[in-house]
This record gives sequence, structure tokens and C-alpha cells, in this order.
Amino acid sequence: MPLKAPSFGVSKFQFGLIDKASTAPALNASTVVLSPIAPTVFRKYTSRPLIPAGDYNVYVAYVGYDPAGGYAIARSSATPGSPVTLNSGEYIGVRIATQPSGFAKALGAAVLIQDASEDPKIVDVAYVPMTGAFSWMLTSMGSPGANRISVAELTSINAGEISGSSRTPYGVEWSKILKTTGGMRFRHPVESTEVDPDDGSKYSIPVARKTNVEFSQLTSALADLGQATGGEYVKFTDAGSNVIEQYSGDINDIVSALSGNTAMKVLRPVQAGGRIYYRLMFGNLGSNNSDVVEDEQKLKASQIDWVLEGANIDTLFDGVPTTVFFSNGT
Repeated sequence: MPLKAPSFGVSKFQFGLIDKASTAPALNASTVVLSPIAPTVFRKYTSRPLIPAGDYNVYVAYVGYDPAGGYAIARSSATPGSPVTLNSGEYIGVRIATQPSGFAKALGAAVLIQDASEDPKIVDVAYVPMTGAFSWMLTSMGSPGANRISVAELTSINAGEISGSSRTPYGVEWSKILKTTGGMRFRHPVESTEVDPDDGSKYSIPVARKTNVEFSQLTSALADLGQATGGEYVKFTDAGSNVIEQYSGDINDIVSALSGNTAMKVLRPVQAGGRIYYRLMFGNLGSNNSDVVEDEQKLKASQIDWVLEGANIDTLFDGVPTTVFFSNGT
């Protein structure tokens, strides 16, 4: 019988920091190959699957940080050639064999589908492997509430209302892997609406779900404290060649300043058989929603508690799944 060994270990976590010295590259000169593929395993969640015998075009655009806040997409792949036609049990394989220079600076890739003469609609935000080809599968028509973007806007260098204030959005610099203690917890709270029919028992229907990330960072660094408590930390060399560090916090005011979602990357523990999985999260706030207790003891290392709440406040990904898992075996 096949071996089903358990997997052990703790995920590794990174923040997606804004790198203003780089940009997410354009894909207008790249070739996107579409192929009808029958998956070896498919567990359906969507109520809007692709229709067999339908003709579809697909566009791909790298995602970066909008200079005005939030996410934006770079110039997309060019208009495809012949649409792909599906048979029963087939879905759309999307592949870019050679990614352009600088592709590792993209947060991910927006994947859009076009059916007939309608404008392309954002269906997925996909993981971009750090090496090799881009490969993804589209299985759904997406949410009715997802954004549609015209082909003219997608393939243009001009800013758009949906695509962002700049078509050369900032790239990402993934932070160092955080040193954690006590494990990592990914909670998936659900919101439901209650139905109470007069001729039957009442029941609830789930209408929304998100992912909250909880962990404790093993650190006493002032910079980490500043990030976790919403303060302001800065390090600089002054006119006298002194290296200065300073932190300002504890603002006693009723204020909320959300600059948008912060992308996060999680490397899951290596699974039985050696498979490696990445979790990419676009719909979480970068601000810490946990009480922070500076507990300094002789026999206990300092730690900072984090709760990063799921809350998609970026309109680019309205109606789009904002957490994806990906593995290409390496």
C-alpha cells in the first residue's frame, strides 16, 4: 500500500515589502500558451465552472504595489491568437515558458478570462515561481462581482481606474524569514446568513471566509517592536557620524490609516515525499491586531505576538480569491 506519512514542522513567514527601486515588469512581449488539460485530481468548489465547448481567451498581468497605495497591475500579455476550446472534463492550462527580466519582483500574477465579446475578468491571482516557467490552471469563470478590464486598458501603458495609478507598479522585496516560537496558526473564520423557512428548520449558509494569521516572533529588536505596535522606527547616521536609532509610539488618538493590504508569503513545512508548497496571501492587513506585551524575564526569550487579520480592502481583487497555494515540486 502507498505510504501516507505525516508531515511535521512549522511554516516560514515573510512580509512583502515595497521596493521602490524596482518594478513589476510588463508581459506585452511574452508569449502565453493556452492548452486544454484534464486535471488528474479536481475537487470543485465553484458554482461557475468553465463550460465545455466554450471558447476562451486568457490574459496575464504581473501584480505590484501601486505608488498611490494598494495593488496595481503592469501591462498585460498581448491579445491571444485563437481562443482555446474545451471538451468535457478539460480546463485551461496557462503557461509562460520564458518570463521577462525582473519577474521575481512581481508579487504575483493576475489571470483574466475573456468569454465571447465581453471584457476580460480577473479570476485568479496566481503564484509566480522564482525560477522557471509560469504555469497555472483556470477552472472557473470567477465571481460575478470580480472586476472586468477592457483589452485596451490591459495592454496599454496608461493608468486606469481598475488597473492602477501606474502601469509600472513598485516591485516587492521579501523580508527576512521571521524567527517564530510556539508555531503558526491560520484561522479561517466564517460569516453566515441565517435562513428561517416557515415550513422547516432554520439553517445557515456560509457567505464569506477569510484567513487570519497568528504567530509569535522571537525578537527584541526595536525595529520589530515598532512594526508590530504601529510606531515609527528610524535608523540613520547623523552629521557627527553617530548611528542613531529612534522609535515613536503610543499615539493616543482615534485614528485609522490603512494604506492597503500587505502581501505575505509562507513556505509550508516540506511534505511527506519531499513536496514543497508556497502559500501567497494578498488579502491581509499589514497592521498588527494583537495586544503586544513586552515580557522581559531572566529565563524567557523576548517575543512579540502578531495577529494579521484577513480583510481584503483592495478593489483590484474584489470577488477574487486572495489566498493561493502553489507547488511545482521544488
